[in-house]
Amino acid sequence: GVSIVDTFGSLLPSDLHLYLSLFVNNLSDDIKLGLHLHENLSLSFALAIQFINEINGSREIIIDSSLLGMGRAPGNLPTELIVPFLNRNCDKEYNLQLIIKSIDEEILPLKRDFKWGYSPEYALTAFNRVHRSYAEYLSGDLSATLVQVNKVIENVVAEKLENSFDARFA
Repeated sequence: GVSIVDTFGSLLPSDLHLYLSLFVNNLSDDIKLGLHLHENLSLSFALAIQFINEINGSREIIIDSSLLGMGRAPGNLPTELIVPFLNRNCDKEYNLQLIIKSIDEEILPLKRDFKWGYSPEYALTAFNRVHRSYAEYLSGDLSATLVQVNKVIENVVAEKLENSFDARFA
């Protein structure tokens, strides 16, 4: 299998369509397609639905998700969102009650100590297709304001340093 990985959390529906077209038209039908999404722009659920609909059962797929969207910084596609969709639209029989119980008992206590989920800092990096470590460093270690984060991101783009993180530049 091969996966589309939204590393910067900046994938838009038109991007996904383009990548899917490339994969579907150039890979053998027996190769599974995967999707790993980040929640920077709060689009992971919509993109996962688009992925499922565009593949339309033509090949096996793998969609990464995590309970309550748990993951570094903005997090990932929430399992509790995609499961009801898969059950209703793809003839799956995942146990949503067990997922919700696991969130209650295991994941919610973790979220109190370890923060993840949408934040405007990560959205700024995603819109500009800049490595998300800038948002993490600036808003975390330096307690920068959104205006300051945005200014650094503008400078990163101007200097063409989007694809890697350099703390000296931040």
